Amino acid sequence: MYDVQNRIIRNLSALEEHFIPSRLLHREGQLEAIRDDLQPLINRRDMRDVFLYGRPGTGKTCMARYVVEELKKHASVKSCYVNCWHNSSRFRVLYSILERMGEVLAIHRKGIPTDELLDILRSRLKAGHCIVILDEVDKLEEEGILYDLTEMERIGLILIANNPEVFFDIDARIRSRLMAMDNIEFPSYTAIELADILKDRAELGLLPNAIEKRQIEAIAEMAGGDARIAIDIMRISAEDAESRDLDRIGDNLLAKALPRIKEKDLEKAVMALNEHQRVLLGIVKARQTAKASDLYEEYGKKVSEAGIKAANGRTLRKYMEVLVGMKMIGASGEGRWREYSING
Repeated sequence: MYDVQNRIIRNLSALEEHFIPSRLLHREGQLEAIRDDLQPLINRRDMRDVFLYGRPGTGKTCMARYVVEELKKHASVKSCYVNCWHNSSRFRVLYSILERMGEVLAIHRKGIPTDELLDILRSRLKAGHCIVILDEVDKLEEEGILYDLTEMERIGLILIANNPEVFFDIDARIRSRLMAMDNIEFPSYTAIELADILKDRAELGLLPNAIEKRQIEAIAEMAGGDARIAIDIMRISAEDAESRDLDRIGDNLLAKALPRIKEKDLEKAVMALNEHQRVLLGIVKARQTAKASDLYEEYGKKVSEAGIKAANGRTLRKYMEVLVGMKMIGASGEGRWREYSING
């Protein structure tokens, strides 16, 4: 039954980023592959670890959560989702996993050693298998957590990142443990595919006639293959129309939504950077362009002046590639000839 006070929105949660729909369109191949990898868990055997990669907004996270929830209807297995952007240290990843396994009271003590968390996790795993989804895995500050998890029995990993080469520069011991993973690509959606996805979300989240087919198609074109942006445009436009007591979403509201989304995304991304990434970004902004060698030299001076312990070269390269992946900066060249610049 509809909310009589609403003219536009039927169910706002259906228009939000973390909503898991009852079906996932245009990802049949990826769905089947992940199901096959997780299938052994139904018979209480180890699953095959999985790596999902592709540009933002291609359905990686939604797919991982969808398949795991479907599996749990048929298998006795626990699951934990950890966003490594917000939980980047070895301690925070372990804490998050145990928290989602119901160990909050047991581990909520300041200064608990990480090795003790590992022991608690091993103990919990004696009861059965657990699937750990590590989203934004390229944001990990301490990659050793991947070694910790891969050496444990009864843990299955679903790793998610934008960059397919995220493990290229990782410690050789960890890389060898991840070689058997199933690597599954998520290409960008076409405008036609995005329109199909938006139509589904509109039917779930909006009241009849709140949005027109041509507007859905226009949103799909605006989003550039990114389903998250497309859904956000529809949600923000719907909220604006609702707040103005309109009967339909106007074209002018759609036009205003995209710049707002991009501005908000940039603000959130900058706030989430660590102190080293902020220093590096500040140097590139000040110089406009900077060769890698000059950049790292100036970085060393700035962190020394600020009393911050400098990160090593491999970590700095990783930080820079994160900034490139977030489109905060551009990059050209390779190795010692790598050069960074401010986009636009």
